[in-house]
Amino acid sequence: ASRLTTGLTVPPSAVRAYYETHRKLYGSTQYARIAPTIRSQLLAQRRNAVLAGWLAKVRASERKPKLD
Repeated sequence: ASRLTTGLTVPPSAVRAYYETHRKLYGSTQYARIAPTIRSQLLAQRRNAVLAGWLAKVRASERKPKLD
C-alpha cells in the first residue's frame, strides 16, 4: 500500500481552498492553526482514493469461477 501512495501530496492551494469552502466548520480558528489538520485530512482522502482504485482493478482482474 505504501508503494501506491508514496509521493502523494496536497498542494497548499488545495488546503486553502478547502478552508475557504468550509470556513463555517472552523469558526474563528485561523488558517495557519488549522492548515496542518486539513492537509492531513485531504491527504488521507487521496490515499483512500488511490487504494480504492487499485483494489477495484485487482478485483476486476481476478478470474471468475464458472457456475455450470
